Amino acid sequence: MAIRKDTEEKKNGMKVTDNMDGDKNADKKLMAGVVNPFTQIEQMELKKLGYSRALKNPSIMSSKGKEMGIKILKDILSVNKQR
Repeated sequence: MAIRKDTEEKKNGMKVTDNMDGDKNADKKLMAGVVNPFTQIEQMELKKLGYSRALKNPSIMSSKGKEMGIKILKDILSVNKQR
């Protein structure tokens, strides 16, 4: 870990950042993963439809990752509501 200077340098009225803000950004990303993207009603509906395994790990729904898996599950819910 690098030692941070006591004074922050400013250039054109903006703070010049070194890589020290990386710790804050990493913490935000870690905490963002904790939040569940589905409400309890959506979780119950998905379990009733047989997607309980995909609820625990949405990345199994798509090879493109977790975000795409969540989008697919949300689409499944919206199609199911239309029926």
